[in-house]
Amino acid sequence: MQVDWKYNGWRFENAWQALQPSINMAAAANILRENRDRTGSWAKAVELYHSADRAKGGTYLAAFMRHLRIVAAER
Repeated sequence: MQVDWKYNGWRFENAWQALQPSINMAAAANILRENRDRTGSWAKAVELYHSADRAKGGTYLAAFMRHLRIVAAER
């Protein structure tokens, strides 16, 4: 996961923690859950995970959904 240090560095005790996969993924999961709880939508949560700018978030969500369809088709 990519957790932006500028906006979410407070989620870690130090920068090295952000590089530990399990801690980084837990922080990303928390961000997504917080966004979902705030908006009531997983799609909006994914958009906001990338950016508060709707255009950028929408582009990210579209790419995420394409990737999700590919992964689902492989199952």
